[in-house]
Amino acid sequence: MDGMTYKQVGDRLFISAKTVEHHMARMRQRLGATSRADLLAQLRTLLGRD
Repeated sequence: MDGMTYKQVGDRLFISAKTVEHHMARMRQRLGATSRADLLAQLRTLLGRD
């Protein structure tokens, strides 16, 4: 997802960009991430893909 817009992700997953944005916001909130970049960095760490 790195570098992709919400629309691009939505198109790939067959969901709307708004739905992608909603899910990203929920993940940011749950992980306490301050930005999309911070969220992706945290997810990479959790998945062991530093």
